[in-house]
Amino acid sequence: MRQRARWFWLVLGLFGAAGAVQADEVEPLAPPSKRIALVIGNDQYRSVTPLRNAVADSTAVAKALQEAGFTVTLQHNVDLSSVKQALRQFKTALAEGDEALFFFSGHGVQLGGANYLLPVDIVSDSEDQVRDDALALQRVLDDMSERKVRFALAIVDACRDNPFATQGRGAGGPKGLAATRADNGQLILFSAGSGQQALDNLGEDDRNPNGVFTRVFIQEMNRPGVEVHQVLHNVRSQVVQLAKSVGHDQMPALYDQMQGGFYFHTLQAGQGGEDAPAAVKAEIQAWQAIQNSTDPADFRRYVERYPNGAFVPLARIKGRTLVIDNRFEPKIDIYTVAEVEFALVEIPGGSFEMGFTQQYRNAEQPRHTVTLPPFQMMQTEVTQRLWQAVMGSNPSKHQGDDLPVEQVSWQMAQSFVAKLNQMTGQHFSLPSESQWEYAARAGTITDAFWGSAYLPDEKIGRYAWFSFNNDDQTHPVAQKEPNPWKLYDMAGNVSEWCQDAYHESYKESRGRGGLAPDDGTPWEAKGLENYKVVRGGFAHFLWPGRGDMTSSGRAMWYDNQSSPRIGLRLVLLPQVTP
Repeated sequence: MRQRARWFWLVLGLFGAAGAVQADEVEPLAPPSKRIALVIGNDQYRSVTPLRNAVADSTAVAKALQEAGFTVTLQHNVDLSSVKQALRQFKTALAEGDEALFFFSGHGVQLGGANYLLPVDIVSDSEDQVRDDALALQRVLDDMSERKVRFALAIVDACRDNPFATQGRGAGGPKGLAATRADNGQLILFSAGSGQQALDNLGEDDRNPNGVFTRVFIQEMNRPGVEVHQVLHNVRSQVVQLAKSVGHDQMPALYDQMQGGFYFHTLQAGQGGEDAPAAVKAEIQAWQAIQNSTDPADFRRYVERYPNGAFVPLARIKGRTLVIDNRFEPKIDIYTVAEVEFALVEIPGGSFEMGFTQQYRNAEQPRHTVTLPPFQMMQTEVTQRLWQAVMGSNPSKHQGDDLPVEQVSWQMAQSFVAKLNQMTGQHFSLPSESQWEYAARAGTITDAFWGSAYLPDEKIGRYAWFSFNNDDQTHPVAQKEPNPWKLYDMAGNVSEWCQDAYHESYKESRGRGGLAPDDGTPWEAKGLENYKVVRGGFAHFLWPGRGDMTSSGRAMWYDNQSSPRIGLRLVLLPQVTP
């Protein structure tokens, strides 16, 4: 699930408004003679990284604006010529006293403290070329000001990362758009604070096509009789709570120099506008009361009570998932073989939703329910000390007793399992894919056990060794924070072999293997010839979007080939007494 990091700017202005009074002294205003909006969404960039959600977000905003009485021009994937022509037509359509709105979703960069919105045909050979071939945000604001509109609103949904950085080009300034000072009569809202990342979704099961800020903003602007300052206060509160619910920090930044009042929707006869803020507050309080609950019924009741609530997407996820209490203290048993100790963690039996829902991650679909009996799992990856004690040799590239063993093929892992079982009289095995993912999630339903797999590198560095912090080598086990079930290095350091044959998805794969088991057993039938499953994220590099850091991420490797990026940890099933 590649997440698109974005900044929303909400610039609200009153131009030429004489004798303005405070917002709480103003009655809801009747719509002026014209409300005009230009909405642009750019996904299909030709020379920089394409985007996935800009068109969907712009379409949703356009629909909401039409319902609020705006005459909307909606354009998708426009080049420089088209965007300039659309802006000229937008300016021409405006007249003194109108209410104007401009929305752009796509790539944006800052150069010299100014912000530029990128058309799909942008080429970035130099900063001067970007200045010439992109649309300056200030031009949009100036155009609305020159037309002496009564009210001006600009929303810019632009990626925070420099889209030119991966191409080795010199264009594009610092990360993100430049801060903007609010002039008199303006109000500015960023969807995230300085150094924060705006969420596109609330995890792998969030099927809402719009970003978190977008969906909340549309919902709040649709409330009748709510003045814009209250709208934005509600948006900030809900975005903060939604982000926290998935372990993410996102605080929209607000800069307010606005005078007077503005209403997206005025009150109709019989509507009680005074109660709208109270209702929003009650909904937030209701969510705060249950957000850490492990009872799915709490979330189903929330959806029934607030069917259009801001937290409904996350509540639906939690309401249909049997969430194991991840706050319990698991029992840890110590085993000894050849004077080397290793720990096993007792994993409770239960059910979970396995896989991922994003369309571009076909290998992790379809998402399905798996119910597993209790088992034990090694608290750490198999160390070189333990491998040496069992096998009498150490094949690892990076040597160290407490480093995870690597350079072991799946077939070598089977030999290790057989000899360990002989020495201990136990029945160890490689974990099944479902056992591994169940243990990695540890009762969580987010894409990584710490929350979002797309947090800044330094935050993920608390939990995992990966390309940001590993210096291109493995590290001693159990140096990072464990997951809620006290398992270490379930993401990063080395990937880990599973028992399963590799299938291209969890459903029938070109006639191979049928459907994935739903009882926690390994899927060993057929699959891709000579390929086995590896889980848990390579130490030496990250795939695009950091997909290997998620609990659901899966990959394959030849069963007879070793790699310095692949190791193992084992599971132990309870012995059945006849």
